[in-house]
Amino acid sequence: MRIDNLRVLYDYNYWARDQILEAVKGLNHDQLHSPSTMSFGSLFGTLRHILNAEWVWRLRTQEGRSPRAMELEEHVDTLGALHQAWLYEEKQMYAFLAELADDGLDKIIHYQNMSGHPLESTLWHILVHVVNHGTQHRAEVALRLAELGCLPGNIDLIIFLRQR
Repeated sequence: MRIDNLRVLYDYNYWARDQILEAVKGLNHDQLHSPSTMSFGSLFGTLRHILNAEWVWRLRTQEGRSPRAMELEEHVDTLGALHQAWLYEEKQMYAFLAELADDGLDKIIHYQNMSGHPLESTLWHILVHVVNHGTQHRAEVALRLAELGCLPGNIDLIIFLRQR
């Protein structure tokens, strides 16, 4: 893996996020927060989970910290707060990516899961996982948005690459 490839994946990640956030603007509070079969209970809960996961993995990889809880859930309780927190997190992630070089991507990261169990993973594996994780949950959100008549458009990587 090369750092330039990772930067493309993160450009895609945030582009796809923006497509989804634009689509959810058309929803009312009940549509955004009503319980559903989604992994994290609602559209908003799933979006907040994606953000929280990005935050946790960045702290593990960049700062060597392993949060024991999804702390952003306490502070991010509106769509506006979600968007602002995500923009901040995006800025932090790009700053981290700017520090990295190809020869450091195979570094082993030691961290703890939320239960305190020690784990380790290769840095580039984690960074790709973050994008892949977001893709999985954005797909859930996109399906629910389609059911509500608020299509986010095509959020496939290849579409992003063609539009670049």
